[in-house]
Amino acid sequence: MGKGGDISENKEEIAGSFGPSLGTRVESIHSCVHILADGHLCIGSESIGFRSIDLGNERTIVFALVDISSVDEIDSSDLCIKTRSGEDFIFSSFENRDDVVTALKEANKKALSTFSADGDKAPK
Repeated sequence: MGKGGDISENKEEIAGSFGPSLGTRVESIHSCVHILADGHLCIGSESIGFRSIDLGNERTIVFALVDISSVDEIDSSDLCIKTRSGEDFIFSSFENRDDVVTALKEANKKALSTFSADGDKAPK
């Protein structure tokens, strides 16, 4: 795993492992590494999630797209997602990092506009 692009053959299985937490649809799934664990970053309609199972240990991270304050490029294949609560999540070893950054920024923008359109105030 680790170095990998978009996942197509196991998309339903990977997305299903998050249950309904990603939202009504999964936009894209990307192989990557987080804290030395190979896994998948899934961009959903409402949230993003990372899931890995390394040596039998499962690691899952999920947070709402509206909680993202920035997505920054690091090196040639890595990115950092910063949340409004001040947390930084670094993901690495993307084959198509620029495409992932674009997808994350677009999903975040769409989620924020949907959040605001529903009459709620967007998080600061």
